[in-house]
Amino acid sequence: YISLIADYFPLFLILGIGLLAYLIYDNDPARLWAQLQEIGFSFGLVLAVGLSSMFFLACAWKDLLYPERHSASVIDLWLAGMVGFAVNELTPGSVAGEPVKGAMLRGKIPGEDIVSSLILHNYLYIITNFLQIAIGSAIGLIWLDMSPVLMWGTIVVTVVVAGILVLLALAIRWGMAEKFIKVIRFLRIPLKNVEDKLESARKVDVQARTFHKDRPGAFWRAFGWIFMARAMAVVEIWVILELIFHPADFATLMLLQASTLLVYVVFFFVPSQVGANELGSTMI
Repeated sequence: YISLIADYFPLFLILGIGLLAYLIYDNDPARLWAQLQEIGFSFGLVLAVGLSSMFFLACAWKDLLYPERHSASVIDLWLAGMVGFAVNELTPGSVAGEPVKGAMLRGKIPGEDIVSSLILHNYLYIITNFLQIAIGSAIGLIWLDMSPVLMWGTIVVTVVVAGILVLLALAIRWGMAEKFIKVIRFLRIPLKNVEDKLESARKVDVQARTFHKDRPGAFWRAFGWIFMARAMAVVEIWVILELIFHPADFATLMLLQASTLLVYVVFFFVPSQVGANELGSTMI
């Protein structure tokens, strides 16, 4: 995967930058620049909202760890999360940052706990994304005049994300970590200490499968933190629109967030979804 990123990263990045340049050209560059100047240092408020969202995600991650087995603080998790986020934003697929998060916390959290907690964290994250896409799509269909492309796009992506949720739930139930190691061994990909890794993978699978039973309060609290983090994404859109003097109602904000997630799914191969996110907002 890392080799694939290195080979095609420039192409994907150029594609995104080209799309962004076209959107700027098509939407009056002078007017856009004037609006940016009006915002000025108020952009710090947008940054604060984004950082608070990542802090909520760190709180969720801490709740998905067994407290007696780690020494990582919320700040440790927050910093690791931001570094992982940066790596995700710079790479197609937005998954390369997950190993980086784990590497940063070696010594503070057992390896099996890192992997199982990240599996659960991403599972809950996908659930909240699905809820936002579904709610935004429903609002758009009922109250707003959506273009046919956006309407069908949101419906299709809602169904796709629901399918991903089902597959991930089944993968957790059936032991995804152990099966992943077995596939690597079957493909004869060089791997040291295979039996040790299989044993670690089994521990990861057990923890991911039973955590919600062992610590139900912490599990649902983590879900609440992640939901709050995703809600901050809607707040971020509201703040930006207020700063450029284009206030929007709740229905429009939810549809904008749904379109952002829709574009994220469709253009997952573009680093940071440069230009793609702007396309989704422009379509609204």
